[in-house]
Amino acid sequence: MRDEVTTEIAATPEKVWSLVADVTRMDQWSPVIERCEWMADEAGPEVGARFVGHNRQTGARWSRECAITACDPVRELPKGRT
Repeated sequence: MRDEVTTEIAATPEKVWSLVADVTRMDQWSPVIERCEWMADEAGPEVGARFVGHNRQTGARWSRECAITACDPVRELPKGRT
């Protein structure tokens, strides 16, 4: 599954990038994400870096291992399930 949303934000691309590239902050913006944490020795966003997202919704809880599949600072940071 894949999802994409477009939103206009009154901030510089650099500011937005610094926020979304820190996956440990995703719970601040998502009603489903409970927390995200980098796996093992991962230091941050780069292609191949892995993290686990812990989620909850309507009483259900689940976790997903994710990997950064593209990383172009200030332009792109998609994630993919592994």
